[in-house]
Amino acid sequence: MLRVVVYGRGRAGEVVAEYLEEELGVVEVVRVIDWAQTEVTGEAWLERAEQNLARFWGRVAAIVLADCVGAGLTQLRQRHPEQNLVALGINRRLLRQRCIRDGAAALLAGAEVGEDERLMDLKRDLPKLTWLLPDGRSWGTLIDRDLMTMEILWRDLARDFKLETQTEAVRGGARLETLSRSRTRLTLAQTITIEKHRVKLVATVAKIAQFEVAQARERAWQLAKRGERRAMMVWPGEDADELVMPLKPAVVVLLDPRLWLWKEEIGQIFGWQVQVLDFRKKLLRDTCMALGLLGVDGERSKEA
Repeated sequence: MLRVVVYGRGRAGEVVAEYLEEELGVVEVVRVIDWAQTEVTGEAWLERAEQNLARFWGRVAAIVLADCVGAGLTQLRQRHPEQNLVALGINRRLLRQRCIRDGAAALLAGAEVGEDERLMDLKRDLPKLTWLLPDGRSWGTLIDRDLMTMEILWRDLARDFKLETQTEAVRGGARLETLSRSRTRLTLAQTITIEKHRVKLVATVAKIAQFEVAQARERAWQLAKRGERRAMMVWPGEDADELVMPLKPAVVVLLDPRLWLWKEEIGQIFGWQVQVLDFRKKLLRDTCMALGLLGVDGERSKEA
């Protein structure tokens, strides 16, 4: 069986590995997750990748990089030409179709983006679009530690964008239905069993309440230690003189796989008129191409 290694920081690596496992049943997916306490970029990211993947270079069918690696991908390919490397890409053809000719596209990342070659390519290939990159440096850490909330995302994005007026959203809460049933007489053994379950349930609810309090304190601490949010980076298109801030983008692009977990909520925040894209299908096609599994994803490659 073909072996594919997925390497990434925290939940980014986990999310990509789970997605490929679901879509590719004919390969073995090996997780190599870097749970570093702080986000690393540039040369530090490159050296950590070299060390963490040392035992896999040239020994597996492909290595999938789940991070926004920027120039690191080019350097890894130069150092290991014998190894198939796959990284997150952007489907420029699809982006071109979904954006109006001179519209705006928001690029969301959960860490420092740096000199990302993908973004430079976008600016060069689609010069008429206005590119908006808000400061999301803390999002990746919050997601990794299960501390991200709808309110945090809303507050951070509201600083830079025109959002929907609705500020509350329910995350998949199922409403419990009460069914009327005729009373039945229980035996002593059944009564004892039910009471034991009730005691366990009360204890579990108490533990959940304690966990939620601790989580709230941790979330507050993480937010308190965040540095000042940077101003949104704007790469204006040809009609820059007509820009009115804040604005609503036509498309939102999720550059970080950790944000895949919040795709639905991000769509609610921006509103139904805004399309949220993650390009996970492109990652699947690129992985299939690297493995020689043409047609596994059921679609012909139309990536630009």
